[in-house]
Amino acid sequence: MLSVLAPRNVFIDYPLGHPCGKPNDISFQKQIITDALGHLVEAKQPGEMKDLPYPWGSPFGWPDYMKDIEEMINTEGAEVQEWKPAT
Repeated sequence: MLSVLAPRNVFIDYPLGHPCGKPNDISFQKQIITDALGHLVEAKQPGEMKDLPYPWGSPFGWPDYMKDIEEMINTEGAEVQEWKPAT
């Protein structure tokens, strides 16, 4: 059996849907992207992972995520879409 590692990885412990930081924080989002792209150049071995050292700043979990989604939907006046797997 062969094992294949991803060539390079960058991890940041942020809530689902926020891989580059909080909305509208453009300068910080650019910093995260710059750091991630820098790792493409700096990584020496396949599978090398870099943890970005930026804390989210407050606890987060699924209940908070769902609350944020509901607030976004209400603010935008959108309809809730139900997702169901194909049977």
